[in-house]
Amino acid sequence: MASNDTLALRRPGLELLGFKVEAGKGKDEKIPVPVLCGENNNVDKSIYTDAQSLDGKIVIEVEAGRAVFNNQFLIGY
Repeated sequence: MASNDTLALRRPGLELLGFKVEAGKGKDEKIPVPVLCGENNNVDKSIYTDAQSLDGKIVIEVEAGRAVFNNQFLIGY
């Protein structure tokens, strides 16, 4: 199952829990998360995530199969 299919199945539950969930692959449908800030607290680097709590404290990235099949372990703090 592809990541987008997995996210689509999880969307209703995540939204009930108060998460904003990526709506599609268009730039205005993605959820940017700043990861590096520079001078005057300007965002220098962002990543896009699949879901984020409304308070911004929890970020969810769905990687269906990739973490197992490619022996990659994705850990967020």
